[in-house]
Amino acid sequence: LTQASCCISRPQEGYFLRQLAMAFIAATARVFLLAVPSLMLVPVAWAAGQCRKKGMCTHPALSSGQALLQTRQSLQVGAFELHEESRGATFESARPGTCCLREPHTFMTWSEFVQSSPTFAENISTGSPIVVPCGYEVTIDQKVSQSLPGLQVAGAVKFQDGINITMRTAFIFVCGNFSIGSPRAPHTANVEIVLLGGTNVTWPKPDGTMLNFGTAGFITYGGHTYLRGSACDAPAWTRLAQTITPMGMGLAQTVVQTAAQHHESQDPQINLALGRPARQSSVGHHRYTAEKAVDGGFDWKWSTILTETEENPWWYVHIPSLSNVGTVTVTERSRNGVELSGAIVGLVGSPCQQGQLCGGTLCSHTMTRSGKEDFDCGGARGDYLYVQLSGSAQLSISEVEVFAVASDNDELSPPAFTPTRAPLYPPLLHPLLRPLTSPPTTSLRPPPPPSPSPSTPSPNPPAPNPTINLALGKPARQSSVGHHRYTPEKAVDGGFDWKWSTILTETEENPWWYVHIPSLSNVGTVTLTERSNAGIDLSHALVGVAEAPCQQWQLCGGSICSNTLTRDGKEDFDCGGASGDFVYVQLSGRARLTLSEVEVFSAASANHEYHLELQGTAHTAWKVGDKVMITATSWNAEETEEAIVTGTFVQGVTIKGLLRHSHVGCSTTSEQCVVAAEVASLSRNVVIRGEDGCRPVCGHFMIAHTNHGFVCGVEFTNLGQTE
Repeated sequence: LTQASCCISRPQEGYFLRQLAMAFIAATARVFLLAVPSLMLVPVAWAAGQCRKKGMCTHPALSSGQALLQTRQSLQVGAFELHEESRGATFESARPGTCCLREPHTFMTWSEFVQSSPTFAENISTGSPIVVPCGYEVTIDQKVSQSLPGLQVAGAVKFQDGINITMRTAFIFVCGNFSIGSPRAPHTANVEIVLLGGTNVTWPKPDGTMLNFGTAGFITYGGHTYLRGSACDAPAWTRLAQTITPMGMGLAQTVVQTAAQHHESQDPQINLALGRPARQSSVGHHRYTAEKAVDGGFDWKWSTILTETEENPWWYVHIPSLSNVGTVTVTERSRNGVELSGAIVGLVGSPCQQGQLCGGTLCSHTMTRSGKEDFDCGGARGDYLYVQLSGSAQLSISEVEVFAVASDNDELSPPAFTPTRAPLYPPLLHPLLRPLTSPPTTSLRPPPPPSPSPSTPSPNPPAPNPTINLALGKPARQSSVGHHRYTPEKAVDGGFDWKWSTILTETEENPWWYVHIPSLSNVGTVTLTERSNAGIDLSHALVGVAEAPCQQWQLCGGSICSNTLTRDGKEDFDCGGASGDFVYVQLSGRARLTLSEVEVFSAASANHEYHLELQGTAHTAWKVGDKVMITATSWNAEETEEAIVTGTFVQGVTIKGLLRHSHVGCSTTSEQCVVAAEVASLSRNVVIRGEDGCRPVCGHFMIAHTNHGFVCGVEFTNLGQTE
């Protein structure tokens, strides 16, 4: 809180008198300033006299007449501005205060301030904070090249627009005025304030004791604070107008934009049904509507469809001009579902009709695997892909996936081990989507071409795809077998059932399991799925890549992977591009190892470029270099992803980054626009953050006794306690 006119440099004693005087001034300033100005003078003069009598001033006291005149002029000038500023404030103190009543009388830029301040260089060398004194207004007009030992603002500090500015300081303490932007206009240039160091921020209380505000703080303790970035006046988010899906490594195009692109690509790895318009013959529960079977989710409660009990119930997805359909995978509802191996699956040129069999080209059932039914459509075509039960029944489905017939030009995969197609969603973050595990046939995939002669330069090998589980179906071993059912191949069979698809060792010293993938390189993430019933915590397991097989009772060694994420019974380990022939999981000491599934993925690249078609015009305010977030459109919130804007166009933006999941979009003109991912800009041109590597305690932002302020369009990041 402030003294009266005689002392303005820092709070001193006489707390009660100053509090009374300033409370009276604040209460009467707006109402009585013009009508009864004399009412303002008595408490100010009285308080001024009291602080002079007690010898509180550290600077020569102003005469009573000067003090009264200065105070009156200051209040007259500021009253209207305060009234206008407070109307748009995002916060306002019930007990406002300041350490400076003076209007600025000295104006200078930061570069001038550095040169003219008699104490600047000394404070830098001694580690004392830089002080902007009362009555000074300093405009920061350049990058602050030196790291400051702290910045105390008793006067005023402003940031000049049009110049990108970075300031690194141990703390900022504001009891005067601080502004980036103004109440009437946002700041458009970039400002980054980095809070660093371990200096405690303290301030004297009226009783002589010290207030401690912690380390590396940005503290506003009185006065007025305005932080207003360019994002404040612009919409920050919109929705996808077209579905996007992750592309294979090295491709530089959007894989999913329209149905026509799907059909032209004939990529057997892409689910053609994802996010397409769908209908069902009836709705058995308001939650279980048709689009839930093409949303990419598998949750029995939130991502499923259900009809009423009726004659010949059906569900279909509309994919215009669909052709060359290969496999249709129907996932049964995991709880209270129905057996779908006998369902009718087919393609037809017109929509199904109530109570009638849909007809068209029927697909044949080929495989049942862990709650999934595969149907072969043999290259059929049509506009509608349907699933139907005949007779009086109730149809329930979790998900329907539609894949094109594999091209004759596809490279032959190693028999029995590599899946014939990759899942749409990488198992890394969407474990329920699995590739087809039937072995490839030579009728669909010709043998590989002969090796080039030594004189022929070898073509560039295809880049690894981070969406494909490299361990699926590969040979595996474990240190011992704790039960005849739980053998090593169960951890690479694509299943997650705790009873039928799990491994178990005996209780022994350093138990291990490994998968053999010869000449494996550039290993990125290894995902362990814990056994859901009677399992163990695998967050502290040893996961690594080794050149040689593990030996009984010994630690396997090699390159150790670090645990990065725990999520719903899964543990992710980052192997950082390691190479070897064996990926292992091990427990150290005497223990018993059990797990459900091990998935191995190549290290990913973030160089893919996508064109996002967006609804509306919110993206027109985004700039190259901005970070955007694309929300999940499945049941799994962890499928939300980030990317960097590399360009803009009328309908959207171009982004670069690694997308691991599909994100559904739809046009606002579509009658079937039910689900669309939200796309939001995460970038703010004004950033207040803790320094890199500040763990476990970083900087913080605090507002206390600040008269009015406005904080909008500002990013606060890497602050607070991180552990």
